[in-house]
Amino acid sequence: MKVLLALDGTRTGEPAAEAIAGWAKSTGSEIILYSVLHPKELRATVSEPRFAHTITPQGTASGQVLHGVRPPYAVISEDRTQTLVRAHAEREEYLRSLASRLFEGVAVSVRVGDGADSAGSIVRMAADEGVDFIAMATRGRSALGQAMFGAVHEDVVRKARVPVLLVGPGVLQLTGPVDID
Repeated sequence: MKVLLALDGTRTGEPAAEAIAGWAKSTGSEIILYSVLHPKELRATVSEPRFAHTITPQGTASGQVLHGVRPPYAVISEDRTQTLVRAHAEREEYLRSLASRLFEGVAVSVRVGDGADSAGSIVRMAADEGVDFIAMATRGRSALGQAMFGAVHEDVVRKARVPVLLVGPGVLQLTGPVDID
């Protein structure tokens, strides 16, 4: 069985990775660790490491100006392309470290995509790779929280042509077959 495990690059998804790792070891499944970089996640490197700004689609830094506080005179030291390349490398490294820590003995590949439509990217990757199902973490937000901040997993469930396994934040490690029929 081939599974796409979609992760957001934060520790929030690690319980899902731990659960799927136990299951994959017991079933001999192949796992694709996949993460989508959203443009709002991209942070430029600046001359002072303690400062980071969001990069707009136009390639300029954005940030909040506090009245009465002089802004730092940090200089952005990379362009949007360099930021994207660095962010891809950092996310790949995170996924590889997760794979080596949790998925020992499992066939694992790592993929990183980018774009504003995270759910669409996950669904396309699942179709391109011909996976049997998609697994992903949920944050356990309330309905109000989901309405305010959105929920990628809901869009994936609506758009996917394969089953989607949602793993809650408090799940225990799976150790046996999961019947998806």
